[in-house]
Amino acid sequence: MSLHTKLELGNTINRLTPPIALNLIVYGNPVAESILWSIMSKILKVKQVAEEINVSVPQVYKLVNKGSFPKPIKLGERGSGWLTKEIDAWLQSRVDARDEEVANG
Repeated sequence: MSLHTKLELGNTINRLTPPIALNLIVYGNPVAESILWSIMSKILKVKQVAEEINVSVPQVYKLVNKGSFPKPIKLGERGSGWLTKEIDAWLQSRVDARDEEVANG
């Protein structure tokens, strides 16, 4: 698939706001799933992650070592990074935990 086709499909997906329409286009279509994943996911280095979640770089690694934050993915021999979708999911889990705590008193 050419870059132009991928960008065209990405623009089409961006214009489709109802989740049902998005599901109909993407579900079960490996090419569309791959393109959507690449459009919606980005890799961040540790400094960017620390800024995103408002902690220090050492704190990011402490959270990972405790098992309370997603592990980075290896990008090469010495490089690693975090997927934005995993960071977003972690942040959402924090919000959900807070909301559940508030709801339960």
